[in-house]
Amino acid sequence: MFRLARYLRIAFWRAFQHDAFAVAKGAAYSAILTLFPTLLVVASTLASVGNRAVFREFTRAVMRVLPEGTGGPVRSLIEKSHHPIGILIPTTLLTLWTASGIFISWMEGFRNAYRMPKVWRLVHERLIAFLLVFLTFVPMLFATTLMAFGNQIETWLAFQAGHDIGPTS
Repeated sequence: MFRLARYLRIAFWRAFQHDAFAVAKGAAYSAILTLFPTLLVVASTLASVGNRAVFREFTRAVMRVLPEGTGGPVRSLIEKSHHPIGILIPTTLLTLWTASGIFISWMEGFRNAYRMPKVWRLVHERLIAFLLVFLTFVPMLFATTLMAFGNQIETWLAFQAGHDIGPTS
């Protein structure tokens, strides 16, 4: 027990030395600023496609993920069927910028933790962060698809298997 307390004390001291709390605060702030513009862009894209079933599943999945009390404003944001293109383009750019801010915060945290020098200039670092945003798009799209259509996939698999799917089946 004393060893655990000692290791926790060392971990907190090193986190304080490497400014991990400020880095985490910056990443969390960028993540919060990324969430709602992303919802606006995705909802507008789904609404313009015209498939109401996909749009309904997206709305249901978003409502499951967001905390209590945010349903009303988010629902009105998502269910608005038409957003002008003059709003969507700046919103998309804002979303990319704030998402790259998350990666910049993480890069700073890793540099601090491993005591690496800052070798990239501001523009070069931002371009790498943009590239990381685009590289994470594919796994996030896959995870979002599984989250939004998990019930339908499970039903289809159960139908194909001929019985309910469970941990012991």
